[in-house]
Amino acid sequence: MQMIAVDLAGNAGKTGLQEFNGLLEGQSDIEPEIEINDRDLAMIIYTSGTTSRPKGAMHCHLAVVMAVMSNCIEMQLSRDDGITGQFPLFHCAGHVLLLSYLSVGGRMALMRGFDPVACMEAIVRDRLTVFVGLSLMYQAILDHPRA
Repeated sequence: MQMIAVDLAGNAGKTGLQEFNGLLEGQSDIEPEIEINDRDLAMIIYTSGTTSRPKGAMHCHLAVVMAVMSNCIEMQLSRDDGITGQFPLFHCAGHVLLLSYLSVGGRMALMRGFDPVACMEAIVRDRLTVFVGLSLMYQAILDHPRA
């Protein structure tokens, strides 16, 4: 397996390391002093919307935190919960669902995409409590012989 590390400046380089923890060796334990305000830009999620032309939707820190809190409250999440992770993390659904589960100490089974068998196996293996998908994903699971 080849590991590529990307630093905060965006510089990427092959590390030759076998595991992520090797990247932490020799790094400072002191967090940098950075002031972050609730209305500061937290992320840009790209969407084609209804026009099929890509555009960046800007989200501030407050919007992200409120989305996470809303998910936690509405879904009544706890550390005992887990979710399938078939949505890409660059998509708002995948990103905010991951943050929601992490914020309560829950878990997400990250996947490379949607596969009905992989989802069903992850639900059983990882004792996942929630599946959030598109209607075609639900149908693929319900129609699968192993369901």
